[in-house]
Amino acid sequence: MEFILEFFLSCIVEGLFFSSEGQRSKKIKIWHGIFRSSMYLAISILFLFLSYSSGSTTVQKIFFLVISLFSFYMMIKTNFTSYKRHVEWAKNQGQKDQEKPF
Repeated sequence: MEFILEFFLSCIVEGLFFSSEGQRSKKIKIWHGIFRSSMYLAISILFLFLSYSSGSTTVQKIFFLVISLFSFYMMIKTNFTSYKRHVEWAKNQGQKDQEKPF
């Protein structure tokens, strides 16, 4: 239940700071990236601690560990995708500058 609530809240905040729009300033995009990475990392650490808690059964521990690893994987994948998008944007900006006549 806590995971569903956390996921719902992060989706709301993601909607408020949607960084894919071209009109957003670079400062907003940077803060969005920091917040997004922090949320993924916090969820990963939370479920890692839950998987090592003494009150959980073996099945619960495995379930929490899988959620933790999946969340960490999504953080890496999202940041890499964002990096690739930035590299592509910078490459396109360079091509536009070369096409301008002097």
